[in-house]
Amino acid sequence: MVTPSWKKLKKLLEPIVPAELLDLVPRSWQLLGNILICNIKKELIPYEHEIGVAFTKIEKRAKIVARKLTPPQGEMRIPHLKIIAGEGSTETIHRENHCVFKLDPFKILFSPGNSNERLRLSQLIQDGEIVIDLFSCVGQFSIPIAVHSKPFKLYAIEINPEAYRYLVTNILLNRVANVVEPILGNCKNVAPVGIADRVIMGVINGTEKYLDTAFNSLKNRGGIIHYHESFPKRLLQEKLEKIEKKAEQKSFKIKFLNFKRVKKYAPSIDHIVMDIEVSK
Repeated sequence: MVTPSWKKLKKLLEPIVPAELLDLVPRSWQLLGNILICNIKKELIPYEHEIGVAFTKIEKRAKIVARKLTPPQGEMRIPHLKIIAGEGSTETIHRENHCVFKLDPFKILFSPGNSNERLRLSQLIQDGEIVIDLFSCVGQFSIPIAVHSKPFKLYAIEINPEAYRYLVTNILLNRVANVVEPILGNCKNVAPVGIADRVIMGVINGTEKYLDTAFNSLKNRGGIIHYHESFPKRLLQEKLEKIEKKAEQKSFKIKFLNFKRVKKYAPSIDHIVMDIEVSK
């Protein structure tokens, strides 16, 4: 889809970028606080600085423009970005759905494309529930839940010390310390056992490796699991069967309540979420 902002960006770059490359100018981007993040095609890399400067003219909030270099790295999901325009601190304040997130997108992976899913999930929580967020990062799911609903307790688990530091800060900034308890560590080792009404699995690579942890965290009678993952559509049935098999091993039965596409992750690969009811 051709957007007015893309047209403006393209117009600004007409005197700089060769005509045959203008249609490769980025059509979408992310704005986290005052930091703009985009993808740039390899053909346009010689003009990356000029593209960055043009972005600051159409997105007035953008003080720093960065391009993605490679996908997030390692278990900690560290972003790999390069500044192409602007200067100063890369720490910023991002506001979303009446929540405040302090973060550094050069150190922490935060996807604004998931904002609707974060709000949707916060509206599903029942009063008095105990919730465990296995991959909390800076509180992307935990904070909106605490702000918009009334859980009894929410345990927010994060393995990355840098993300955990921002998680603690964001709990205080949003005044939800009475509800959210941050836990630093690998969720396989530190997740509370047998207490949760609801478990959030907000990681999108290798999620099935943590199914044991999710099932163990639920109360004996079961509960709800929100299972995120990215995969080609052709693998959907295989994924469903693996989840069912793991539930059987734990003496649970499951019912798939909802299947939702959150966003496009890569060519032919979607980021999906499944709401799964678990019972004895």
